[in-house]
Amino acid sequence: MPGTFSEGLLSKHAMKPLPFLVFASLLTIPAFAQFAPGPGKTIPRPLPPVAPAPPAADPQKPLGQVFNLPQKAKMEIVFVLDTTGSMGGLIDGAKKTIWSIVNDISAAQPKPEIKIGFVPYRDKGDAYVTQDYDLTSDLDAAFSTLQKFSASGGGDMPEHVSAGLHDAVANMKWTTGGSNDKALYQVIFLVGDCPPHTDYDDGLDYKTEVNKAAQKGIFVNAIRCGDNIDTEKVWMDISKRGNGSYFSLAQTGGVVEIATPYDDEMVKLGAELETTTIARRGMEGARNRSLDAAGFGGGGFGGAAAPSAAAVDGRIQTLEKREKANYIGRQSFNAKSGQIYAAFDLVTDVVNGRKIEDIKEDEWPEDLKKKPLAERRTLLEQKVAQRKAIQAKLTALETKRSAFLRTEAEKSGAKDGFDQKLMGAMRGQAVKNGFKY
Repeated sequence: MPGTFSEGLLSKHAMKPLPFLVFASLLTIPAFAQFAPGPGKTIPRPLPPVAPAPPAADPQKPLGQVFNLPQKAKMEIVFVLDTTGSMGGLIDGAKKTIWSIVNDISAAQPKPEIKIGFVPYRDKGDAYVTQDYDLTSDLDAAFSTLQKFSASGGGDMPEHVSAGLHDAVANMKWTTGGSNDKALYQVIFLVGDCPPHTDYDDGLDYKTEVNKAAQKGIFVNAIRCGDNIDTEKVWMDISKRGNGSYFSLAQTGGVVEIATPYDDEMVKLGAELETTTIARRGMEGARNRSLDAAGFGGGGFGGAAAPSAAAVDGRIQTLEKREKANYIGRQSFNAKSGQIYAAFDLVTDVVNGRKIEDIKEDEWPEDLKKKPLAERRTLLEQKVAQRKAIQAKLTALETKRSAFLRTEAEKSGAKDGFDQKLMGAMRGQAVKNGFKY
């Protein structure tokens, strides 16, 4: 029965329990309209390319990634996700823990730039067959995209799995080089509970698509939800062809939320981290959307303005228990990667190696240009020092928190949950492509 992308959960199999498992997937969306779902297949416009030395006359062009991460160290992850009615639990679970998973895999050396993309799929006759959200290093944007996903549609048992895999292989802007690049890990996670349609005369076949991925050096992992035997057979074949792993999990996913003694302090530090940004001229909107993604309501902030102390305290008080792990993962990742704010932030530029004196006049935000240059630079130096101090504290606490979680996971059996298996698979495969943990 047709549905829309924004509809609430509708079960396509009345007797089937909902899955609850989690996967990873990435910064604020520069313009939500680029990702607005609609009927049929939508491919968002890519983010503006980052130029090594953009002219001063073009203040809109992002500069941060020039000073960010070694470009030869990349991890590119695409989730091909069944979003029909029976997958509501999985989608809800993904929204809660994606940052924890991204934070875990980012611990690799050399330090990688991480990109995430999504291909939600359904079936012919639903509101859409596939929708493509291209690989992006703007992980706040990827996270915001995921928040829009809901489960709806479906009807008959098979879904158009082949179309989802085709879009993941052909339509994502993968870095060329594949497994020949010793600092490049590329992976597709197929997640669903129903087998593919093999009776459509549209030229799409999951075997062909997975073979193409393998030829490009892209791992393909297959995660089956539930206990459908036909799905198991196909998913095992896909993982074998894609040089990946096959997981079969109960509908609940086995995810266990574990509180730690370090959570509250890390939430507080993460909130303080949001106050250390200075948006480049023309990029104030991007910074405000990043604050929105963090829950601060960024509207009304200028280039140098930051959330007030009251806003920070309010965010800490209203953050629900189930949101803490995700928020901590996001801010821990930001503390050690410098990746999240890179699209718009002068402070990130300097933390990642840029000289303050190299900042051009047209890059300073309007609300700071009124101040003397020396005063601007002093403010930026103060923000950089504050940022580094917060980063150091967060990183130290994260080490303790991770050790605590490992111990508790052994006791509770959480090590067998979807998120733990997912992180284990990615770490093992990334090591094959030149990364170390």
